[in-house]
Parts: sequence; structure tokens; C-alpha cells
Amino acid sequence: MALTNIEKEYEDFVKKNSWLLIYYKICREGQPQNLTTIEAKKPQNKHLNRYRDVSPYDHTRVKLNRIERDYINANYVNIPCANRKYILTQGPLAATMGHFWLMVWEQCCTGIIMLNRLIENKETKCHQYWPGEVGSESIYEDVQLAVTLISEQNKNYYILRKFKLQDLESMKTREILQFHYITWPDFKVPKSPTQFLEFLSDVRSSGILESSGPPIVHCSAGIGRSGTFCLVDSTLFSMESDGVNNVDPKEILKNMRTQRMGLIQNTDQFRFSYLAIIEGVRRLDPNYKAAPIEEIYSEVDVSSSETLNIDPSCAPPLPPRGASLETRPCFGPLPPVPVDSTQDDLCSSSDSSEYNSPLQSPSRFGHLKDDKKEESEELFTQTSQEGPTLRVKAGTQNLRRPLWRLSTPEPEKKPKKPKWLPISIIMALGIFAIGFIYVYY
Repeated sequence: MALTNIEKEYEDFVKKNSWLLIYYKICREGQPQNLTTIEAKKPQNKHLNRYRDVSPYDHTRVKLNRIERDYINANYVNIPCANRKYILTQGPLAATMGHFWLMVWEQCCTGIIMLNRLIENKETKCHQYWPGEVGSESIYEDVQLAVTLISEQNKNYYILRKFKLQDLESMKTREILQFHYITWPDFKVPKSPTQFLEFLSDVRSSGILESSGPPIVHCSAGIGRSGTFCLVDSTLFSMESDGVNNVDPKEILKNMRTQRMGLIQNTDQFRFSYLAIIEGVRRLDPNYKAAPIEEIYSEVDVSSSETLNIDPSCAPPLPPRGASLETRPCFGPLPPVPVDSTQDDLCSSSDSSEYNSPLQSPSRFGHLKDDKKEESEELFTQTSQEGPTLRVKAGTQNLRRPLWRLSTPEPEKKPKKPKWLPISIIMALGIFAIGFIYVYY
């Protein structure tokens, strides 16, 4: 069977180990200089952002109508070639839970896709914006909405919840489905594209992606895991209608990044998108045989399973304003991953994938402190004859090293001799000479 264009492209990226350069090119071309985030930077809106370096673009931001302040950290992401439209947003804060549900109501949404846990790596990534027990109700008086949890089903690697959303002004109601993926680690990728595609298939079967209102997709910041989900879904949907060899995932990602900043945060997520798309294309074959359910479940990442034991009725505390994720850049090459779908367990991210790529946009690294206290470190790149160059600016330091040299440690410098040593020798000789003359003369 002949390889498809995307399979050939994937093999070429693996052979040349060019994932970082391709990803860097997409980041540069998908972020025009004229895109602004004025509303997000206004003083009255800053505390409504979970991360200070993840802001919605002004030209695609979602606006709230019922309340006086129309701001929410969310963007429309429209993909015409796939006839898909999403709303990508951050995980709600304690102060924005009502705004989140108001957006759901006003945008006529019937589905929410949540791709993160409430707490990951001992950090709060999202406030629990739904009632903790089946049958219980939460009322948000600031937006005149009430949310009731109707049912909750544990699907092992994701949870399906059904809510009743009621407008207290008109007393109209609407049912909302929430697909909560609980096995996707932050800054990493699922261990199995097969499991992810099973999740995507269940989401599609529910009909929330084709409803009158756009589905709401969120993780913690609403850019990494959310961008990966939307890229895989829209690319596969386009391939089903336009043909496998007539769709370019790179062009779709560039278009997505002009509508919300930083979608797909690192090369591991970019590479996983290709793997999931390739596996999804194979499923179009009538002779395709799906992996047994046991194999799918056996590949679930349980390295941080302690967060699954959180009492859902106890919402986590609100993180400090302006808090950001602490990560370190990873410059090592990505390990080659076989295209064979039977090797799904080999496509998990490397040990270093928990660190963010230095070429992502925006950066999301380091704890961002007050501007008056301390400047945050800045990472950005330039191109030269040697290839992409990383520049690190911290305070008054300005260091430059090519990316290909970063993995090689610099030779240790010999310690300098103290300057006071020659002076001490001269003074000792002088004292000795004076004493000699005093004794003999």
C-alpha cells in the first residue's frame, strides 16, 4: 500500500530530525506582527487571565453581552477548510466561573471539551466550575445562571458529565455535555494516539462538534492540549471530505495560530498530532482493525494518578494572580518514532518533554513576578548562517549560543590567580630586606 503524503512528510521529518525547525517556522509565520491583545492588557482585565503571557487576540476574542465588562480570555478559532468552528479558552478561575457559563449560554454551546485535571504536578490548573455531586446545583448570581449536574460516567481515561444550564431571567434551560479527558499530562502528549482517537470518536458521536453553537475546548491555558485536539480533529475531518493527500496540517496550524496565540506549545505535541492524524487516516481503510480495549487502557499514564483522588466537591484554591508555569527549555533531539500503529507505546514523549520548547509562542515559563520587583527571563531566537540561535536575556546579561551547541557543555575555565599575590610577595621581600639591613648595619 502506497504511503500518503502525510506519512512521507512524517518519515522525512524523522529522517532529518527537523521537527524543531519546522515547528519554529510555523511559529514565525503563524504570528503576524499586527495582531494585538489590548483588551487583555487593560488593568481591569489583567486579573481575569490565568497566565500573564497567554492573552486572547482582539480580532477574534469572545465578547460577553449580559454583564458590564465584556472580557473573557477566549477566542474563536475558525477553520473553513474543515467547516469547523471552536471556542478555545483557559481553565476558569474562581472569579470567572460565572463568565465561563455565560459564554456557554450566549454562544449556544452544547458541549465542553476539557483536556486537563484540576491539579497537575501539585499546581492548580483549573477551578472546578461544576457542582461536585449528581443532583446538586450551583447558582451564579452575577450572570443569573444556574448549573445542575445531571449525571456523571467514568470511562476510565475520560469522564462524561451532563449538566442542565438554566437562565434565571428567562427560565429557559439547555443540556450541556462535558467530555473531561483525565490522562493527558501538561506539556506532554498521551501515550497512545489510539486512545486519543477513541476519545475523539466519542466526542464526534455525541454531535457537539456539529451543533448550532461552537464547542468550547479548554485545558489550563487553552493553547497546548486544546490546539492539539483542534488540529487533529479539523485535519482528519478535512481529509475525509477533500482527500487524504489534499490537506496540509502545517497550513491549518498556521491559520489557527493567527486566531489564538501559541496553539500547540512544543514539538512533542506537534509530532503527536502527526501520529494521531496518520493513525486516523488508517482507520478510514475498511480493513482496519482497532486495538483491543485492554491495550488502550494499559497505556494510560498513571504517573500522577494521585490527582484523581481529589474530592470533586472541594474546589482547589485560586492560584496567585499572574502565576505562570515553571518549565525549563529542552534542546535535545526528539527520538524517532515508528509509523507502525502497533508501536503506540513508543510514541509517548521523551523524559525531557515535560519541558517547554524555547521556540514556542508565547513562552509560558518561569514564575512571572511584579514588574517593579524583578524582570522575568526572556527567550527568543534569531536566524543566522549557523541556524536558529537562542538568546537568553536576564537582567544585564545577553548571552548567545547556537542551538546545536547548547547540548555540548562549555569547557571549564581555569581559575584566575588572585591579584593580591604578587603584591604580597613584594611586600614580604621588602620587609625582609629592611630587617637584614637593620641587623648587619
